[in-house]
Amino acid sequence: MELEPSLGKTRGKPGRKVVFTAERLKEQRARLGFTQEQMAKLLEVSSLSICKWESGGAFPRASRVPQILERLALGKREAESQIAA
Repeated sequence: MELEPSLGKTRGKPGRKVVFTAERLKEQRARLGFTQEQMAKLLEVSSLSICKWESGGAFPRASRVPQILERLALGKREAESQIAA
């Protein structure tokens, strides 16, 4: 595993597929300090979808997962500017 210097966290092996998980969504929302409503605006979904995804009661459509993962990787300033736009 390789160390990512900017985050101080380990990354997966190159070529490894990143997947959407309820835990990752919760962790990223907490990291950003966002409410479910703010996260919903960032991901362009309803706050009910965020609630269901975090509880594991539903999952996003496969076609939306790459966009969601991309936005979850944003820093706080970038995410806030996306919401404001």
